[in-house]
Order: sequence, then structure tokens, then C-alpha cells
Amino acid sequence: MSKKLIALDLDGTTLNSASLISARTVQVLQKARDKGHIVSIATGRPYRMSAHYYQQLHLDSPMVNFNGSLIHKPKEK
Repeated sequence: MSKKLIALDLDGTTLNSASLISARTVQVLQKARDKGHIVSIATGRPYRMSAHYYQQLHLDSPMVNFNGSLIHKPKEK
């Protein structure tokens, strides 16, 4: 199976109505990572308003913020 990139928007998609990532979503995304796929966040939010979701998902992939104006690897400072 080839490796896929799963790029997640946050608002209105990955986050529920309480602005949380459900346990089921976390589980499914971890399963995808375990199979070798890359999970990343691509959002219009600034980094400071999306960092905790990146950390919650234990990501190490590049992250896209400000609708693509900032692409970075948060764990590499």
C-alpha cells in the first residue's frame, strides 16, 4: 500500500461542536499513522490557536497555518 497524506482542517471538520477532537477521531488517525500514512493539520488558524490539537494528536509532520501562509514543523524550533 502506498503512503498517503491526510491533511486535516480543524473548524467544521475535525473539531466537533465543542471545538474538541473526539476520541474516535484520535483513534482513527492514530491507526492511519500506524499504517504509515502521514497526518497533518492544514488550517486557517494561527499556530497558537492550533498547537494544542497538533500535540493532542502526537503529530511530528509539517503543519500548515494561516491558510497556507505558514508551513512549518512545530517540533523543530
